[in-house]
Amino acid sequence: MRENKEIIVESENKKVSNLVESIKKLNLVLIEENKALENYDIDKVRDLFEEKQKLANVYKTLVTTFMNKPKLVEELDLETKEVIKLESLKLNDAVSENSHLIKAKMKANKMLLDAVVNAAKQKKSDESSAYGSQGSMNFGSHNSNALNFNQVL
Repeated sequence: MRENKEIIVESENKKVSNLVESIKKLNLVLIEENKALENYDIDKVRDLFEEKQKLANVYKTLVTTFMNKPKLVEELDLETKEVIKLESLKLNDAVSENSHLIKAKMKANKMLLDAVVNAAKQKKSDESSAYGSQGSMNFGSHNSNALNFNQVL
């Protein structure tokens, strides 16, 4: 009977070490991805995506295990709890920054796409014909605005 209890304790200790390790690894991947996002290195972001997903799934599974068995957390020594807390705070910061960077990049991409679409609409509008106020056809907008160039330079 004692042997079974030792195996259970060893298994629980392994889960704790796996949790800490998954937090550290996920944090490192997020920090690397954040740097890639800041540098507009989309290829690097793409390369890190699969690893980030795998680590996030492992982390989620381990956290779920501890949430379903709160006694495991209660039995941890203070030092282990502190390590988990500190690593979790670092991870939270990295996740928050990652979310902010991704949202900012998405917003910038949307603004660029909107500008391209509006430019295409304007070009099409400029090239299309329409009826004028006198009932005659106007072909394109052919604005006759004068352009001045400062040739003093």
